[in-house]
Amino acid sequence: MQARFAVVLGIMVAGFAAAWWALEALEQRELKRLRAEGVESQRFLLERALGRIARTVQDLADDLARTRELSRFAAQPDLAWAREKLPAALAGTNADALWILRADGAPLAAAARPGAETPLETPLPLTALRGLLQGTRPPHVFAEHGPHIVELFGAPIAASGRTEGAPPAAWLIVSHRWDEARLATLSSLTDSEVRLSPTATSTGREDDAAAGIVSFTRPMNDWQGHTLRTLVARHRVPQLAIMRETDGMQARIFLVFALLVVVALGVSLHAWVLRPLRAIRASLQRDEAGPLTALRDDASEFGQVAGLLGASFVQRDALRREIAERERVEKLLREREAELRHTIEERAKLGRDLHDGVIQSLYAAGMGLRGIRSLLTTDQTEAASRLEQTRAALNETIHDVRNFIIGLEPEALKLQTFSQAVVVLLEIVQGMRPLRSKVDIDETLAARLTLAQRFHALQIAREAISNALRHGEAGTVRLELKPQGEFVRFEIFDDGRGFDPARRAGSGHGFSSFTQRARELGAELTIDSAPGQGTSVRLVFSLLTKS
Repeated sequence: MQARFAVVLGIMVAGFAAAWWALEALEQRELKRLRAEGVESQRFLLERALGRIARTVQDLADDLARTRELSRFAAQPDLAWAREKLPAALAGTNADALWILRADGAPLAAAARPGAETPLETPLPLTALRGLLQGTRPPHVFAEHGPHIVELFGAPIAASGRTEGAPPAAWLIVSHRWDEARLATLSSLTDSEVRLSPTATSTGREDDAAAGIVSFTRPMNDWQGHTLRTLVARHRVPQLAIMRETDGMQARIFLVFALLVVVALGVSLHAWVLRPLRAIRASLQRDEAGPLTALRDDASEFGQVAGLLGASFVQRDALRREIAERERVEKLLREREAELRHTIEERAKLGRDLHDGVIQSLYAAGMGLRGIRSLLTTDQTEAASRLEQTRAALNETIHDVRNFIIGLEPEALKLQTFSQAVVVLLEIVQGMRPLRSKVDIDETLAARLTLAQRFHALQIAREAISNALRHGEAGTVRLELKPQGEFVRFEIFDDGRGFDPARRAGSGHGFSSFTQRARELGAELTIDSAPGQGTSVRLVFSLLTKS
């Protein structure tokens, strides 16, 4: 009763929590939308401001590069003219310095804007300049130049009298530096705080989200694509701060309302539900109707329950007896079903083991006897030797049948290593029919195989070799046991006639046996074959597989 009361209150609390979560999710989605809009607006303002600055410098470089004076200077350098004219060309512009370079990157002249404390050596090494000037696009990179980061813009200078499309005779490189004045100008244009960060990525401060601040970054890459600085713009979105302030107030109001509702519901449930339920519980515990006296005159549903409860005692006892009987019968049926399932599985396993072991051994013995018949008149000594081998194989088969009957695994596997069992299998086959074989087994890995793993692998090998002789007329068989990463790979190859796996899949007891044993090993089974190209049966399984 009290548990049900707790469940009801728990459901109410869960409902309020879900509602609170939904409201919080809506608010977070709105905050996310406003933040995305703020970031996009900041991105637009910053990109537009950066574009304006870049266009003014790039336009300056393009205009100067197209002048006849620079074309003549590129053809016949006049340093006196350069010292007089080039600084004047930078006066009143956003650019801080310029350099005139030959096509191979060697400097011809340099100039700085009057009043600008800018070093006149080129900001990039000669190898970098050559790489940039040989590109298909005019250079536009950032570089370290003195104590500042400078942005470089390039424009080709055509030689006087050259045809259109000819390579430039020289290059004009114009720079403007990113100093505090430049950052202050950019901050005023974008209504944000703009700074340079020394790291490739920049994260906002912990109190940015609470203050409604969004951040936008843009890397400044050098000629090799490495980030020298990161331009960080932080912009305050008033709506974000207002929403975060009101979010806490709404949460407190919601919590107070939810608490009042839960308390009111608890008081009501106690008076109208829990008290009658306690009387009913006492009646049920004592198996008498005495505690229900106060409820009999109650016109509510509890009064009707109290009237019916007395008659239910007798029916309850009968029902309990019936349930106990049914449970006993159901338990008995489950036990019989489990026994039947176990018997069916054992019969299926016995049939599979007999097919893979005994039948294959008998078939091999039959093949050996057929080969001995042709030797009786030509080589009786060899015939006698093969008859003795066949007799030994039949005795081993009889021993295996006895073990299968009493439910044991073949004892030979318990006394032999896996390699020895494989060699014995091949010797039996070779004694009955000429067959070339090659065994490549990792002994350390084989020693870690469980008895069940060795048994299944050996039976699969027996079935595969039998198929190779019966259907494939193979002359060579190769067996391998090797590690494959964290797993074990056991593979049987033959050079027989092969077959089409798509047409033979699912047909015959051998394929079914392969699949079932691979499943019990927890192995991945792969059968590769093609007409005239032999057959490969491959198992990949883990040493940790429980079989």
